[in-house]
Amino acid sequence: MLNDQNKSKIFIVDFSGNEKRVDLWLKEKLQEISRSKIQDLIESKMILLNNKPCQTSTRLSPGDVIAIKKISHKNQDMLSPVKMNLDIIFEDEHLLVINKAAGLSVHPGAGKASETTLVNGIIYHTQGQLSTVNKSENGNRPGIVHRLDKDTTGLIVCAKSNKVHENLAKQFRLKTSQREYIALIDGEMKMKTQNCESYLSRDPNNRLRYTSFSNQELLCKYKEKQAFPKKYRLAKTKIEKVCIYAGRFTLIKATLETGRTHQIRVHTAKIMGFPILGDPLYSVKKTLPKIFNKDLAMKIKRINRQLLHAQKLSFYHPIKQELLTFTCPLPKDFKSILDILEPLKQGGKC
Repeated sequence: MLNDQNKSKIFIVDFSGNEKRVDLWLKEKLQEISRSKIQDLIESKMILLNNKPCQTSTRLSPGDVIAIKKISHKNQDMLSPVKMNLDIIFEDEHLLVINKAAGLSVHPGAGKASETTLVNGIIYHTQGQLSTVNKSENGNRPGIVHRLDKDTTGLIVCAKSNKVHENLAKQFRLKTSQREYIALIDGEMKMKTQNCESYLSRDPNNRLRYTSFSNQELLCKYKEKQAFPKKYRLAKTKIEKVCIYAGRFTLIKATLETGRTHQIRVHTAKIMGFPILGDPLYSVKKTLPKIFNKDLAMKIKRINRQLLHAQKLSFYHPIKQELLTFTCPLPKDFKSILDILEPLKQGGKC
């Protein structure tokens, strides 16, 4: 291996590479890089054969010159690897599925590059072998295909190559994947199921919140759908009642048809009128009924985050094409609230 003046890695193929696929031969020479990453670099034209783009299946001959362009990891250079105790549910050379804890942001927000997030942890765990598909202006989301709010717990999938990232993103977009959440809302849901659909946009009075608009509201203002500004994003959520506690709280299952920021939180609060218990942005403090004793009422009032958990995630493996389904149990704080509410349960199986 040689280095040229532009710091690209240069390989001169010897007789060991005769008739071998370029990706397989490079994997032998680059033990620190996964084969899927090498294939990703080839498809991105970051690896050239005799100064020309090639295919992963291209066969080599002795004397061929392979050049690997200097890879700019701008999105990862902004972030430091941080050792974390990640709860990894599944991992192979292409992706990993993590059960995210509460209090951990998935990636740094605007102006918060120094914040320690899940991204720092997966960079450390994978030694930087993550997808670089990134539509963020901040360029700080390697491996992140979808996200969870900081205080929302549960399953999230991360991609180790661009090919895998793009495939997973397509599945989310075409609804061939499934994301199912469990939440405790402050209100008695009467219907067994409710389909919530609205357009979401940032609240101009509070940039941390989102507002919800019905299709009719926007049609009255803009006359036709084609005229709706891009800031309004269509959001669809299916809500199913699991059980009710004391005629006051409802445990629900929420399935996403779209994946907008705060989607479930806004739909339960704004369309149903029942915010998620503990939600600091969308809930309103209400007096608890007398059926709640002082000890129980105090524990409920001390809830300091939204009780929302991503409990199930299904998708087709981008490379193996097999259906993968993952589930994870409720975190301790969420389960403890359900345990103390158990004597007040009304119907259903919680």
